[in-house]
Amino acid sequence: MSDTLEIRAIVAAVLAEQQGQSKALAEEAAAAVLRAFGLDDEDHRELRADFQHLRRWRKSVEQAQSLTFKAVIGTLATGFIAVVWMGVKGVSREIIAVVRFLPAYRLCGARSFAKCAWLYGLNIGLRAV
Repeated sequence: MSDTLEIRAIVAAVLAEQQGQSKALAEEAAAAVLRAFGLDDEDHRELRADFQHLRRWRKSVEQAQSLTFKAVIGTLATGFIAVVWMGVKGVSREIIAVVRFLPAYRLCGARSFAKCAWLYGLNIGLRAV
């Protein structure tokens, strides 16, 4: 039983040493990466301020993209609504014209409808009804 305790103690010591070495290696690798980007790893306040500035800049760019997307969608929706409104307005004009011309059509007959409509002040052109 004392052998197993000794083995466990040796394993624990080796693991602790490896964890310390791997932590040191990780810190050294992170410092090397920061130096490669031109950042000093010793001045943590300045490094934090740089990253905060980058984060604010990224957020503002994302917000600008979002607003641009909303503006494009709004413009497209407004254009679609305008096209639909113009179609409804044109159809309603045709319906109103037909309703206005019915009494003149009944009064004048089919042959002389254009002349009779002109007398009534209705601008229908030369198209047939």
